[in-house]
Amino acid sequence: MYTFSIPAGSYSLNQQASYDAATDPYGDGQCLFSGELNYQSGSGGSISLGVTYPVTLPINGPVSTVNLPAGDYELYIYPSTTCYWTVELWP
Repeated sequence: MYTFSIPAGSYSLNQQASYDAATDPYGDGQCLFSGELNYQSGSGGSISLGVTYPVTLPINGPVSTVNLPAGDYELYIYPSTTCYWTVELWP
């Protein structure tokens, strides 16, 4: 879990995930990646991250544009995640 604050504005959100044999508990050539970007201020809300099915080919974006209100956010990657992953949020 990672918490941070941002000013209101338009942001680019990019998600990437790929299989990593070192974190494959079953040795089956696939991994899981999912999580949430949670708005902690005001009325709350969240953006789903990742996918609900096993990853066998790398996820590389696509980059999406999101308009976010100012406030506190939490990046939460589910404990079941076994992929190598990155999530980037750029103004």
